[in-house]
Amino acid sequence: MKGKTLVIALALSALGIVGCAVAFFVAGAGFFVLKADSAMDDAQVRTVEVQLQQLASTIEQYQVINNKLPPDLEALSNPGDGQPAFIKPERFKDPWGNTIEYETSGTRSFTLTSPGPDQITGTDDDIIHPN
Repeated sequence: MKGKTLVIALALSALGIVGCAVAFFVAGAGFFVLKADSAMDDAQVRTVEVQLQQLASTIEQYQVINNKLPPDLEALSNPGDGQPAFIKPERFKDPWGNTIEYETSGTRSFTLTSPGPDQITGTDDDIIHPN
C-alpha cells in the first residue's frame, strides 16, 4: 500500500510541475505577444508619419501646379485636364486600412489625419500632419 501511495504522490507531483511549466509558458507567450503587438504598432506609427509627410508633399506639388489645394485626396490620383496622377489611391490608406482624412483650412493650409492604432478618429493616438 505504501508503494502505491508513493507512486501516486510522485505522479501528482509530476503533474503539478508540468502544470506549472505550461502555465509559465502560456503566460510568457502572452507577454511576448503583447510586446510584439506594441513593436508592430510602433513600426506602423512611424510608417504612417512618413506616409503623411509624403502625402503632404504631393498635395503641395498639386498646389504649385494648379495654384490651389486639391478639393479632396481623389484629385491627386485623378487630377483631370490630361494631367498624370500624382499618387496612387492606395496611398490614401494608413497601415491599419483606414482612409487618411484630409481637411483644408482656407486656401493655403491643410491637415492630414490617421486614426492611429485604435482606428478611432478623435482619440489621443491619432496621427496628425498639419501643413
